[in-house]
Amino acid sequence: MTTTEIIPYDAGLKDEVSNLLTLLVSHDPAQARRYFEWQYEENPYFPGPILYLARSEGRIVGMRGLLGASWQAGSSLAPVVIPYPDDHIVAEDKRGSGVATLIMQAMLADAEARGYDFLCNTSGGLVTNLASLAAGWKRVGSMEPVARSHQPGQAEGVSSAEAFLRLDRAGGAAGVERGTAVTVSAAPRLEAMVALVQRIGHDGRMRHVRDLAYLTWRYRHPLRDYRFLWHETAGLLDGYLVVRRFTDPRATHARADIVDWEATEESIAAVLLDRVIEWGRFAALGSWTATLPEARRQMLTRARFEPTDLDRRSRGLPGLLLIAPGRGDAEAAWQLNGCPLLDLARWDLRQLYTMHG
Repeated sequence: MTTTEIIPYDAGLKDEVSNLLTLLVSHDPAQARRYFEWQYEENPYFPGPILYLARSEGRIVGMRGLLGASWQAGSSLAPVVIPYPDDHIVAEDKRGSGVATLIMQAMLADAEARGYDFLCNTSGGLVTNLASLAAGWKRVGSMEPVARSHQPGQAEGVSSAEAFLRLDRAGGAAGVERGTAVTVSAAPRLEAMVALVQRIGHDGRMRHVRDLAYLTWRYRHPLRDYRFLWHETAGLLDGYLVVRRFTDPRATHARADIVDWEATEESIAAVLLDRVIEWGRFAALGSWTATLPEARRQMLTRARFEPTDLDRRSRGLPGLLLIAPGRGDAEAAWQLNGCPLLDLARWDLRQLYTMHG
C-alpha cells in the first residue's frame, strides 16, 4: 500500500515545488519559479515559505501554501496577521486519493500550533471550497462579481492587453473641476497611495493593510499587469483606480478587473470610472460589489455593469471563507477587535487583497 506523508518545505525542494506549480500558475517553469519566489520568499509578513507538501513514492504530489496577510478591524487598533491559504495543487494521478484531506488537516493543525486565530481565503475553486466547508470553514458570503461588456460592434479588440495599450495612449484629461487632472501610468505611486489611504481613514470594517511594504510587494506580482488611473487636485493625489489583467500566456481572458478604487469624494471616484471605461474600451471590465458602498454600486449599475459568472455565483464563488482553528463555534470565537467576522457587511474586501488581484 502506497503511503503519503505531509512534510514541511525546505530550500532543497524549491525546484520540485516550482515544477508542481506549473500545473496551476503557468506552464513556463521559469515563470512558475518566479511566482514561487514572489509569493513565498518575498512576502512581507512571513520570513520564509510556509508550505504543506504531500510526498508519495519519493515525489511531491500535492501542496498548499500559507501566505502572510495583515488585517485590521475596529478603530485605531493594531493589525493582526491572518494567513491566507493558496496554491492548492494535487497531481493528476493522486486526485481523489485523500491527499487533499491530509494537506488540509496538516495546515489547520500547524496554524493552530503557530498561534493563528484565523485563516481567511477568497481564492478557492469549487473543489477547495467544498473541502474547506467539510473541514469546518465558515462561508461568509459571495463577492458578487459584475462586468461591463463593450457595446456590440464597437470593441476595438478582444484582448485586455489591447485595452491597456489604449490606456497608455490616453494621455490625460481634466478631472471633476478646474485645476484637477486624470492621468494613467503603468507603475504605482506607492507613497502617494499610502498617504491617500491614511488621509481617507478607516471606517472600522475588516480590511487588509495597505501600507508601503504590502503595496510594494503586491504590485510586483509576476503574472499580473496593472494600470493606475490618478486623480489630482493642484498636484495632490485625491483618488486612484487600479485595473488588472492576467499575463500568463494560458490566460486568454478578454476581461480585466478593477482591483482597487479609492477617492476622497464620490465625484472623483465617478470620473475615474468614466475615464477607465472611455479610454480603455475594454471588451469586458469587471469588479466585485459585495462590500462596495452603495454609491459605488450605483455608479457601476449606471455604467451598465451587470452580474456575471452566473454559474460560479450560484455556487458562492468567488466567496469569503473563514476558519478559527481550535476556537470552536462560540460567537466570541468569530470576532476580531469586536468586529463580527461572519457578517459580510463588516468587511471591506477588494480584489487587491486576494489572489484574484
